Amino acid sequence: MTEKSAVPAIAFNDGGVSLTSLEDAYRFSQAVVNSGLAPSGFDTPEKVLIAVQTGAEVGLPAMASLQSLFVYKGRVGWMVKAIIALIHKHDLCVKGGFPKARFERLDVKSTTKVDDFPDDYRCIVTAQRKNCDREEFSFSVDDAKRLGKWAKKTTRGEDTPWISAPDDMLYARAIGRMTRRRFTDVTLGLPVSEELYDYGGMKDITPQSQEPPQNPDPLLTMDFAGGVPSSTEEPPATEDAPGEPDEPDSQPVEVEPVPYDGVSAKAWILAVEKALGEAEDPYAVWDANLTTFTEIQRQVKSDKGQETLAALQAHAHACIDAKEIEMNRSGG
Repeated sequence: MTEKSAVPAIAFNDGGVSLTSLEDAYRFSQAVVNSGLAPSGFDTPEKVLIAVQTGAEVGLPAMASLQSLFVYKGRVGWMVKAIIALIHKHDLCVKGGFPKARFERLDVKSTTKVDDFPDDYRCIVTAQRKNCDREEFSFSVDDAKRLGKWAKKTTRGEDTPWISAPDDMLYARAIGRMTRRRFTDVTLGLPVSEELYDYGGMKDITPQSQEPPQNPDPLLTMDFAGGVPSSTEEPPATEDAPGEPDEPDSQPVEVEPVPYDGVSAKAWILAVEKALGEAEDPYAVWDANLTTFTEIQRQVKSDKGQETLAALQAHAHACIDAKEIEMNRSGG
């Protein structure tokens, strides 16, 4: 009989595990899941592996990636503290232009009831990107009310963070607005976790087949040195974390990105603006085109070009906000 080859060892040094191959990363991911210490939402080795890869693309080590990312209804976002750290260390942020926050209306105290907050109470975040002026980004009580989020409870009658921690939510949404408008290339276009709560998740629109695929992806079935069993079982359903609002499932909208091959950036921007204005789900349209937007943002160097891109972002988020307001008014 031929002896089974030994499983190669994963190097471990002062910085922890050293993942030098896909096999290493998968075995590490399985160990995280088996430990029972994986963050909520990362309940399979494949999900952990994707989180590790996402973090690696912005220079984060494996465990820092897991602690920095958040999953809600099929979407992945950054914790606010992770976004601030990423922007702080990136060379696109001007020294001294690190995001700083302040709250207006100092007459609001820690004892002020949520219903008594004035509409103009807001968190203002100041930041500066290289080759750009210092800018302010804010999110107010009025913004939250227009989106139907302020003082909102879950369908079970529990307080959401908009009631239990309103200042934190205003701060997080102001950071999210700053990130979406100026630093999407730093964060890979992923939102802050609080935006996932407010805008909801993505429903799986992948056609379900009764028969297993004839040629499944090797990553999901290969035997990594005998250590990873293949499985076709679905992961167990997880309960919502306490405090998460129960959102009704929306009808899925499948959106194709606007083609960029063979057209100018200006033509692409005009096409995206039109698609956003006509879309049933502008969030899905923006999400589908965010990768191309980020790539164009990296290439554009002129101030005028950056202003054009910023205008497109503002238009996208105005469409998203308007849709949220419409849905809340109609009870959708």
